[in-house]
Amino acid sequence: MKLWKLVSAATALILSTTSYASTIYTYTGNSFNEFSSPSSYDGSMSITATIELDSALGFSLDEQYFTPASFSINDGVNTITDQNATYTQISFSTDSSGGITGWRVYTSIGLDTFDTIGEQAPFMFTQYNNQSYFDRDAGNIYTCTDSVISCAIDAENDYGRIDFAQGEWVVTEVSAVPIPAAVWLFGSGLIGLAGFARRKKA
Repeated sequence: MKLWKLVSAATALILSTTSYASTIYTYTGNSFNEFSSPSSYDGSMSITATIELDSALGFSLDEQYFTPASFSINDGVNTITDQNATYTQISFSTDSSGGITGWRVYTSIGLDTFDTIGEQAPFMFTQYNNQSYFDRDAGNIYTCTDSVISCAIDAENDYGRIDFAQGEWVVTEVSAVPIPAAVWLFGSGLIGLAGFARRKKA
């Protein structure tokens, strides 16, 4: 194998072992206390969420919207993730030290597109804006009842929810995994050999 191919292989190996730091925000909501009748939900259920961002939230944010690296939200009945969601909206507000003071997390599977009578679409959210006009955690399962008018307007809602009882966020910093020293030494050695070979050739 030619030396330049070895150098290319070493470079690819180094890059493949590099991983980057991220920040994971984990939300635990309070148990639902309001329900539809009938309801698939009960008082043992709540909104829980894990949202991974590429970096920590900044200071003094005002409803800043984010595209997460990944997320998973559960309401006790359904789980929506970045892999199956068809609609997601995530925003945070923070204080001067970066602490979370408000948030809006909405996500659904199919609520924005369902158009067949009997079709179901889960939709869940947690929202807290510290202004007390719509602070709520809720899990919903919408069922289309009239596709002529609009499934999104005319839909039965099977829900569990709790108002004005914001849950708790826990922040976890994920450290970058360092590249093993042996990989660096191997790559540096090959690059050094390449430089030596070029000088010798000249």
